[in-house]
Amino acid sequence: YNNPPVADDLSVTTDEDTSVDITLTGSDPEGDELTYEVTSGPSNGSLTGDASELTYMPNADFNGNDSFTFNVSDGELFDEGTVSITVNAVNDAPVLTAIGTQSTDEDTPLTITLFASDADDDVLAFEAESDNDAVTIFVDGDQLMLTPSLNYFGTANIMVTVSDGFLSDSDTFELIINSVNDAGPVVTVPGGPFETPEETALAIDIVVSDIDGDLAVLSVVGDPLHGTGDMVDNGGGSYTYTYTPSDGYVGTDAVIIQAQETETEEQLYSDQVNIQITVIEVNDPPEAEDDSVELSEDGSVDITLWGDDEDTPDDSLSIEIVDSPIYGTLEQFSGRVLDTYTYTPDPDYNGDDSFTYRVFDGDLYSEFATITLTITPVNDAPTAESDLVDAEGNIEVSFDMSTLIGDIESDDSTLVIDLILDGGAQGGTVTIDGTVLTYNQAGNTYDHDYIPYRVSDGELNSSVEMITIYNMPGSERQNRDAPLAIGDTVEV
Repeated sequence: YNNPPVADDLSVTTDEDTSVDITLTGSDPEGDELTYEVTSGPSNGSLTGDASELTYMPNADFNGNDSFTFNVSDGELFDEGTVSITVNAVNDAPVLTAIGTQSTDEDTPLTITLFASDADDDVLAFEAESDNDAVTIFVDGDQLMLTPSLNYFGTANIMVTVSDGFLSDSDTFELIINSVNDAGPVVTVPGGPFETPEETALAIDIVVSDIDGDLAVLSVVGDPLHGTGDMVDNGGGSYTYTYTPSDGYVGTDAVIIQAQETETEEQLYSDQVNIQITVIEVNDPPEAEDDSVELSEDGSVDITLWGDDEDTPDDSLSIEIVDSPIYGTLEQFSGRVLDTYTYTPDPDYNGDDSFTYRVFDGDLYSEFATITLTITPVNDAPTAESDLVDAEGNIEVSFDMSTLIGDIESDDSTLVIDLILDGGAQGGTVTIDGTVLTYNQAGNTYDHDYIPYRVSDGELNSSVEMITIYNMPGSERQNRDAPLAIGDTVEV
């Protein structure tokens, strides 16, 4: 008799972003050779290796609990084991965004915004140092201010370090201080400070002048971080810079411009001008969404009307029905977005219908949205009516049933009249020619007789109705007001 092997449950521990080797183990009462197979892998890491020798690597920056299961088999029987893994959190070093080569003019301080990220969202601190005493460094938050000594030009290597208090990252960039002539061009930006609504372009007029009348060209030397810009030379030292903020951005931005002489031997630079721009938040209109819905004739459908507004919570948005459906009714509830509205078409209607709505955020309306409704036809049962027929003392009478039967989908001539009783009547006989019924009293000695019938469209039947023939020769039928029981067959 072969006893099953036993898999050993394991617990291992490793640090965040650090792999750990795992050896799967088990035992077999008979000492059979065992094989191992992972049956369910870890959720927050990966496994490498073969057979019982595995290496677990947690997903980047993951910490917490993970596990996987495995089978141990002796070739016939198996047992399942679980490996529980604890991944300890560790402090991740911050990452400093590369700065790249920077330049400034002689006697012109330069301010650089420093950027860094930290997977642990720790508070970060920047510091910097220069290998050239001619460049003074001051760090204020994420602002690095570099000030060359008076009349100095040349280069300096600046090392910037970011730290989370325990770990750090560094980057070294070259600062180039350009030699300038103090009589270079002058850049003037009248009209500041500058503001623009979000997602709205702003045109800024700029004037470049030179005390010597030398020609100069204006360029952007520091692009905005949260938008795009376009510089147009209007001639005669006049420029227009058009700033367009990024979609959805609200806050401050800046562009740095500088002019340079083009026809002098020195080709002197102007001072750099930092144009500060404030992008003001504005209310964006909400959005509504078209939709298409299909339902069956004489049915109903629940429709959820959708609205969205990046500036307004959903529970503050309201729905307004602009055009109601033409061929049905719409039951409104609270009038809030994501609420259910029930559409019910008019009885027996099939075809197309629609209604329009819009979303209101308390200030602005969305564009109109249309809900298109397609009502598919269904077969309606034909109809039949009971009636009284006066025989006027005759033993035979004919009458047209066309006024008593009908079908909303088809012509009456396509309907089949179905006589319930053998012979058609309770006592006499009935013959049918199209929609004309002829009753004969033969076999009936009473002055009344009854013809129960129904009509069919080939799929559905009407209700059973009664034609009563009266005023015929014969004796009065006893209990003629008593109900008449009629058998029927129903398919379910």
